[in-house]
Amino acid sequence: MTASAVPAQQDREETRWTFWLITAGISTTFGAAVPTGYNIGVINAPANFIKSWCNDTIFETYGTVFSEGNLETFWSAVVSIFLIGGVIGSLGGAWVADRLGRKRSFLLCGLLLFFGGICFQFCQTLSSVELLMIGRFVVGLAAGLTTSTVPMYLTELAPLGLRGALGVFCSMGVTGGVVVGQVISLEEIFGTDDHWQFALSFYVILVVMFFVPYPWLPESPKYLFVIRRRQEEAVNELKRVAGRKVRDEYVRQQIDVMRRECTAENDEETCSDGNSTAPQKPKERTILSVLRDPTLLLPLVLVCALQGGQQLSGINAVFFYSVSIFESVGLSSTDAKFANLGAGCLNLFVAFFSPILMAKFNRRFLALTSCAMCAIFLFCLTFIVFFIDDVEWFSYASIVAILLYILFYQIGLGPIPYFIGSELFEVGPRPAAMALGSLASWGCNFIVAMLFTTLQSAWGAFVFLPFACTCVALTVLLRIYLPETRGKHISQIVPLVAKGFSSKPLESGWTVRLVALGAITTLGASIPVGYSIGVINAPSEFIKLWSNETIVRNYDAHLSDSSLRAFTAAVISIALIGGVVGSLQGAYIADKYGRYVDTGLTWGLAWFGVVVNLSVSVAAGYQVSSINAPAKAWLCTVFIDRYSVRLTEHALQILWSVVVSTVLLGGIVTSHFSAIISTTYGRKKSFLCCAILLTVGALCFLSCRAASSVELLLLGRLLVGLASGLTTGVIPMYLAEVSPIKLRGAMGVLCPLGLTAGVVVGQVASLEQVLGTEAHWHYALGGYAVLNVFCYAFYFWIPESPKYLYSVKGDQAGSLRAIRKLFGRHSIGDDYIKLQMECATGQSGTSTNGQSIDDGQPPAARTLWSVLCDPTLTLPLVLVCALQGGQQLSGINAVFFYSVSIFESVGLSSNAAKFANLGVGCLNLFVSLFSPLLMARYNRRALCLLSCSCCAGILFMLTLSIHFKDVVDWFSYLCVGSILLYIIFYQIGLGPIPFFIGSELFDLGPRPTAMAMGSLSSWGCNFIVGMAFPTLQSVWGAFVFLPCSITCVLLTILVKFYLPETRGQEVTEVAQKVAQGFRSKVMD
Repeated sequence: MTASAVPAQQDREETRWTFWLITAGISTTFGAAVPTGYNIGVINAPANFIKSWCNDTIFETYGTVFSEGNLETFWSAVVSIFLIGGVIGSLGGAWVADRLGRKRSFLLCGLLLFFGGICFQFCQTLSSVELLMIGRFVVGLAAGLTTSTVPMYLTELAPLGLRGALGVFCSMGVTGGVVVGQVISLEEIFGTDDHWQFALSFYVILVVMFFVPYPWLPESPKYLFVIRRRQEEAVNELKRVAGRKVRDEYVRQQIDVMRRECTAENDEETCSDGNSTAPQKPKERTILSVLRDPTLLLPLVLVCALQGGQQLSGINAVFFYSVSIFESVGLSSTDAKFANLGAGCLNLFVAFFSPILMAKFNRRFLALTSCAMCAIFLFCLTFIVFFIDDVEWFSYASIVAILLYILFYQIGLGPIPYFIGSELFEVGPRPAAMALGSLASWGCNFIVAMLFTTLQSAWGAFVFLPFACTCVALTVLLRIYLPETRGKHISQIVPLVAKGFSSKPLESGWTVRLVALGAITTLGASIPVGYSIGVINAPSEFIKLWSNETIVRNYDAHLSDSSLRAFTAAVISIALIGGVVGSLQGAYIADKYGRYVDTGLTWGLAWFGVVVNLSVSVAAGYQVSSINAPAKAWLCTVFIDRYSVRLTEHALQILWSVVVSTVLLGGIVTSHFSAIISTTYGRKKSFLCCAILLTVGALCFLSCRAASSVELLLLGRLLVGLASGLTTGVIPMYLAEVSPIKLRGAMGVLCPLGLTAGVVVGQVASLEQVLGTEAHWHYALGGYAVLNVFCYAFYFWIPESPKYLYSVKGDQAGSLRAIRKLFGRHSIGDDYIKLQMECATGQSGTSTNGQSIDDGQPPAARTLWSVLCDPTLTLPLVLVCALQGGQQLSGINAVFFYSVSIFESVGLSSNAAKFANLGVGCLNLFVSLFSPLLMARYNRRALCLLSCSCCAGILFMLTLSIHFKDVVDWFSYLCVGSILLYIIFYQIGLGPIPFFIGSELFDLGPRPTAMAMGSLSSWGCNFIVGMAFPTLQSVWGAFVFLPCSITCVLLTILVKFYLPETRGQEVTEVAQKVAQGFRSKVMD
């Protein structure tokens, strides 16, 4: 019987914590790992006292007086000899682990730690600097031995499901030990001139206490079975570790796994007798034999790179010299010590979550996220420290960068290198590989400790660049070569990396056309839409002034305040109507002209998604943020020149609200018709329609200033609004339909990602330093046209949606051609069968509405009225409309439409508020970049619940912070922090999921109409917020965010009871769960 034959449910039953498993974890963690970290963290605070004692003792003993430079060199030797001991201990780890066993290796660690503690305790009494040096060297030996053997011991004891959770105990112990050492060495405890020796030796108490259960701890069953060949003992230890309730079948399974590992290292006959007790010569792999084995090259490089890169990533530069780093950014000596302690506490706090992270999330994802984010924050730290003297608040930003670096370091780079060798190597070469990895770790640790201070004095702020480059290199290496090891037996992992650098541990489903489709839709539609949202704020004053002067000059009319309000309302309404019409017509166009499809992620599908989103979504987001202050001034000028009307400040503000809201009205209009458009003309031509509207709108923007025409400005905003409504109603549906089930969420979020990116691009383009000036604001408004021209060059190359062709058009041959275009010639198989099942809904030779698909005639589309009257669609329709409407009512657009005034209201200057607004957009974009990963790996339901509930709490906190900011000075910063936190949690669920959830709740027939209704709800609520928020803000003040908070609470309740999990499930299965309306039990 093989391991794979055991059902998954039974495997889960054996994945439980038992008494001896917990005991072994606690004993090794507190008895060896915590003392190791303790000796890293304890040496900093009392350093001056110990240096002074060393100087005095050397003078009394040898009659030698050290100069300041010589004393610093000697102190570096005291600190670094611990690392040299770690290097030597690591080298001996393989031999010790195989000769003495995993359990006795742990005992040796304890003896060395105990002896080192005795040296520390009596060095001052005996006036012996030598004892201090010996103690540091001995505990270094113990530390190297600990990091090379203890993780291996724990992972070999653990069942498959707990291998990662137990493997990080060593890392967590080291991190905890650092914090304990920092606390004990404070001046308020033992960090004084008289008691520093107690600080150095205090960890001995832990060693003595947690070695008490040592005689009863189990030995590693794999070590006994494979290395010592004592198979009966191995089985007994396995049963003891697994607990009394262990099934015989599970024991047999584990024996089979160990026998396969034994066979890989020895001959078949040696490992065949499961009851053999005769002593045999152990089979050991030396370090030299491991180095010479070409099949072990790649895993050895991965282990050494991770363990060495863990140190070269800069973490020990923080802990060895953390106090001086904090002092260098302006903190006092006392504050710097407490900041150092705070950094350690954050490190420990995040480390407590390591077992949960390792049990729930893939190693590869965590490692890649950790390395990439550490690189980013180290680059930020370099930039901040370099300009710290020029910007006052950069001193605080440097501390934030360090803390964020520690946060992301600890989710991947911190814990994973300690045990990854146990998941990449079989039992035979494992000790040698772990020893070499630990050698790389301590060696790089020593290099950093010796060179960091010198490089810091020579390079200044750029000292962190090598660490950032290390993180970038690690990201590339892991991205290409690290296989996923969570939940897999060693025998499954070893073949993936056995071919060295020719290995391909991951199979990617992305195709060129799939990537292209995502790129084109994002650049050509989503980003321009987002651009239109973001571009309007900064140049608003110039546009208002121009409009005022143009109306006066052209019409020789003076508008009263009431007339201007009416005119403004009309313009706002027509913009929102454009968005509604675009959304509602989207379904008609998509089914008339088609869209794209696929069932496996290939380069074709990925390229497709990128192009489509860059060409549309980015432009839509661009228009949100790019229209700002300069345009307001132009409006005033145009009204004076054309209409001889000088607008009052109040009238100008109303007119400006019209200009801003025109996009929303356009979105409302096209939202209403997106279903008809997408059904009648198809997904692909719907996308083309978006492009035409965006391009014409850009031409209106570019020519309105030269023509002195406010009408062209309003027309351009209306056209962009129409394109925006059509984009949000059709593009997410288009991308979701062309994606395989496992990539449906990742592709679906490209549209909101493009919108977010467009907002940021629009904000940047509309800055005064770029195009946000009185002379160039019209170029800012139409700048997204560059993306349209670029992306639509690929329009005729991308294919139509296979699902649309198959179900709506009845073109089976065309759908097969589209699939081949997206995924290659050999991509039909099971995916095409699933396509048939979804489209035919169980009826052979029929489409979704029962018509034949063989006669070439498209089936009748589901009308808006038929969808509204269908009781089986009530609940999913409510969910889609609630999520898309609630997305806007949750308060996000209150931030982006009026973000500058919000920041000014909490005390920031006008200039600082504009850059804060840009920072908000950048944070929004930064978090949204992780959306494809989140959607691919985590459940929609969990993300929605987390996002809605956290947004509700943060908005309530924002209300309180604004209300009491005049009472408590630092509440103004709390207000800004609340906005940033809100955006983070908004973007993990409420931001991306509503855009594509309709494609996962509805079958192909009613899908366009449902998506149109959702888009209509979104643009309508967007309009309500855009019009009502300034008035409510002036009337309610701080309490203006309470309705948004209540909306999030209501969404949380609705999602909790009625939203089914859609990730990885067929649409037909999901549709059945919500077919009974509000009587549905979606979680059964």
